Amino acid sequence: SGPNCEWSICFGILSNESSVCSGEGVCFAPDMCVCQAFFHGSICSIPECYGILANNSQVCGSRGLCLTPNSCSCESLYDGPQCELSSCFGVLSNSSDTCSTNGACDAPHTCSCNEGYAGENCQYPVCFGLLANNSLACNQNGSCVAPNLCNCTTGFVDFQCQFPVCFGVSANSSSACSMHGLCNAPDSCLCESNFLGDDCSIPVCFGKNASD
Repeated sequence: SGPNCEWSICFGILSNESSVCSGEGVCFAPDMCVCQAFFHGSICSIPECYGILANNSQVCGSRGLCLTPNSCSCESLYDGPQCELSSCFGVLSNSSDTCSTNGACDAPHTCSCNEGYAGENCQYPVCFGLLANNSLACNQNGSCVAPNLCNCTTGFVDFQCQFPVCFGVSANSSSACSMHGLCNAPDSCLCESNFLGDDCSIPVCFGKNASD
């Protein structure tokens, strides 16, 4: 077409029009487009993202759309140049803060927790088989602050906070309650018969305690 038949027509559009070959190529001959870099197809309508054509199911990691060259529009919960990053609870998988810093974000909202941590976001340490948010953790006498690490409430000791302390002596010590009673709660001794006092230190002889 043209006054001197100088214009080719590519798929119904004259070669001198801006929209010919989808605006991404040159109409070199009738129905023959020469595409710019990163565009493909008979009318140059298919962009390329990181070596994969937009109409390939593998483009953008199969998690997004290739709308312009090397520019992926990712599905929800995916990010990154090629949609290669998952998001777990608002944090991308390549962040050091992902999964509460205690695991790996393997898929959207799917954390793989390091040993000693649990919970959907790996937010809970595990102490001796119980999650930190379990009311029975640390024998109900402390807080699970790290894997197998209990921070005991005042008056309790040992790894799992299982022993009360009576007057400075742990219940599992043979000298607890002056060796004459059971330390069953902080500073609370259950004395043997014939012994009295808060720490069971006072013997009873013939019905009278030694302090009388």
